[in-house]
Amino acid sequence: MADTDLLRASRDGDQFHYHWAARQALKLLLPGADLTAIAIEGVSHDDTEGRDGEDVIDIAEYYGASGLREANRVVYRQLKHSTTRATEEWTVSGLAGTVNGFAEKFRRIRLESPGLERKVTFEFLSNRPVRDSVLRAIGGLAAGGEHGAYAHEVKFLKQYAGFSEDADGEAEFFSRLRVDPTAPGLLRLEGLFRLDLAGFLPGAPDVQPLLLKEMIARRATSLETNHVVDRSTVLTALGVPPECVLPAPNLIDRPGRIIVTPQTRAIVDDIVGSAQRPVIVHAAGGVGKSVLTTQIERNLPTGSVTLVYDCFGNGGYRRSSSPRHQHQQGLVQLANELAAHALCDPLIPAGTAQPADYAKAFIVSGR
Repeated sequence: MADTDLLRASRDGDQFHYHWAARQALKLLLPGADLTAIAIEGVSHDDTEGRDGEDVIDIAEYYGASGLREANRVVYRQLKHSTTRATEEWTVSGLAGTVNGFAEKFRRIRLESPGLERKVTFEFLSNRPVRDSVLRAIGGLAAGGEHGAYAHEVKFLKQYAGFSEDADGEAEFFSRLRVDPTAPGLLRLEGLFRLDLAGFLPGAPDVQPLLLKEMIARRATSLETNHVVDRSTVLTALGVPPECVLPAPNLIDRPGRIIVTPQTRAIVDDIVGSAQRPVIVHAAGGVGKSVLTTQIERNLPTGSVTLVYDCFGNGGYRRSSSPRHQHQQGLVQLANELAAHALCDPLIPAGTAQPADYAKAFIVSGR
């Protein structure tokens, strides 16, 4: 029976990895997100040639590009979950394999591409607490010194890292080592993942979290030759074509030369001076309402955000293949343009969502 319990606990750890990575993958959907790719169970193909230390890397996150050299920064993470010992502190010996593997990876990066180690971070993430003396010892080593009060922890951390006489490399490595003991347990993580995904996909069926999590799990096996997840991978797993994220882009043609009339200034002043009530501008067709909308933003106070929803779409709205007057086009387009300004989370259309689902999600995200 004890063996069965240990096996179940190990399965908990696997599910923790998949749910945590799936939840992190949702950040790939944020418009303008710097997070570009996530490698599952290892690193991307465009990393180092040598694979030293990569057996301890559960997830590698690449920001700005999907490879080590082109990325702005890279985070290598090891995830540790415990069901039966969730309150038991990690001691220095518990970090032996992690520190050793991370240090090997650090040295490999320095060997192949000196200087690139300055943009990488190594993180140990767990739902278990970490003994304070271990955290302080890591901080001391990062500063290039040794604290007598934590001599035991310092001694073993240096031994695990194995930098020998390379004091500068040792201090640099420990300055890039993070230990995060605040991860939620598996059950809470599952709930948070479903809640996050529900915010992205209003009205989506309950199967969506499972589909995304299973895509992550498959990337951790030999069944997939490519174990890197990017934005298109996530959208495919959710069954959402990429073009549906911004389904009604602004197609208004801007004239090469625009004359700003007194009426434009008056309308802008009215908008700014009437912040507590809506301002509606109406006129006959062909007068220039569309051109006016493109001029309002440049005349508003600094920091203002203007969204121009193009209902006409150069006449394309008449085609059944490019509608613009339904909730899944209008509200999704506006919400995701706001998300691009970091003013709300993105809104991803789901095939089962009803108009009321989009309206509710749009109202909530706009608060």
